[in-house]
Amino acid sequence: MRSTIKRIAAMALVVASALGLTVASGGTALAWGPACRNGEVATGFKFTGDGIKIRTRPAGNATVLGLGYRSHNLAGGGRHGDFIYVIDWTTNVRGWAPGAYVTWQCAGQTHPSG
Repeated sequence: MRSTIKRIAAMALVVASALGLTVASGGTALAWGPACRNGEVATGFKFTGDGIKIRTRPAGNATVLGLGYRSHNLAGGGRHGDFIYVIDWTTNVRGWAPGAYVTWQCAGQTHPSG
């Protein structure tokens, strides 16, 4: 079972690279976003504000699982409409956050996720 998961993760990394997606550094989650430019190194995702609601599904009326803050370390995942699936490594909360409040970073520079 573990070897199957590793093979699937490896294939996902190949597909992500081919599509120009960045790969999150914490854990095995794929990060949504354009590839870094000019040899910059992907450093992950960040919230643009404090108290950002992380929800069970990509909808404004979905149950809130936790709150995200600028200081938290994130991995980004799939995108659905205006929402991005995030893993908040600081609190270990996984769910959907509004894309307007999530940025991706390359070599310390912040780029909008949307």
